[in-house]
Amino acid sequence: SGLIHEARSIPKFVSADAGLEHTLLLDVSGRVFAIGGHEAGRLGMGDAAHRFFTAQVMGLPKALCVSAGHYHSMVLVRAVDAENYHRQFLDAALRLVSEEERRFRRWEEEARRRQAYAIQQAAAMARYQQQQQQYNLRQAQYQTEQGATYGRVGP
Repeated sequence: SGLIHEARSIPKFVSADAGLEHTLLLDVSGRVFAIGGHEAGRLGMGDAAHRFFTAQVMGLPKALCVSAGHYHSMVLVRAVDAENYHRQFLDAALRLVSEEERRFRRWEEEARRRQAYAIQQAAAMARYQQQQQQYNLRQAQYQTEQGATYGRVGP
């Protein structure tokens, strides 16, 4: 029942190719699956997450062949389907770049905020040290005056 249903839903792969840190799989119906490292968009998922289990690469037309290199992936499709996918791929890449830019801007803002805080802390420490020096100087003057007053012997 449940186990048999799961067994039927497992894709039947007809081709596989391994890159340096990722693998592409092609099933009998032309669907492409990917697993592994996703640096630089190698898996074609539209994000930067690694995949530890096979995941279908969505949005692809029926594939004829897959190939994985050290740092790239290739899917062979009919020429008619390639133009549509290319448009979708560029849109996904632009979304990913936009997200990276937003992350970088947030990181820059956080760095500026921390730098401003460090400058404030340094200024506060400098004021404290200056006040401490003034206090020590007044203490020394007071002790000198007190020593001069008590150190005299008669008029």
